[in-house]
Amino acid sequence: MKLAFIGMMGSGKTTISKVVSDLLSLKYFSIDEEIEKNNKKTITDIFKEEGEAYFRNEELLTISRLAKKNDAVIDCGGGIILNPKNIEILKENGFIVLFLNRDIDAIFEDIDSNTRPLLKENPEKLFEIYNHRIEKYRTYSDYIIDNDGTIDKVAKSIKNLVLSLK
Repeated sequence: MKLAFIGMMGSGKTTISKVVSDLLSLKYFSIDEEIEKNNKKTITDIFKEEGEAYFRNEELLTISRLAKKNDAVIDCGGGIILNPKNIEILKENGFIVLFLNRDIDAIFEDIDSNTRPLLKENPEKLFEIYNHRIEKYRTYSDYIIDNDGTIDKVAKSIKNLVLSLK
């Protein structure tokens, strides 16, 4: 079984994908963590020192490598959908793409913009990013999962969905 979580920053991808990987006994991988490990620096530093284009290329390389994994859950960064090739690679390798959808106002209330390179200068930019990306999330996903903030409930519903597909 292969699952990839997409969605806005702050949508709960990391938390829920970790719980789902535990519930289904799958290996967990985070695109951002892998990029940080390979570059030996934080995402914030990569954006600052190398730029967004460099980071997006690192995403593509990381997706290409992780897509070959079996029995895996991949926590994709929020901008993964900006390059359709990322989704193509996931789907070609048998991943089910789950869009974790969360109310943008709830995200705005919870998110720490200081830890998000794209929001550091202007936290309100979150709404612009959301409007630019929302249709891509919907289009590229195999399933849309609404995250109302109840982590265990959402994770169990994903587990049930995935098991019903076997």
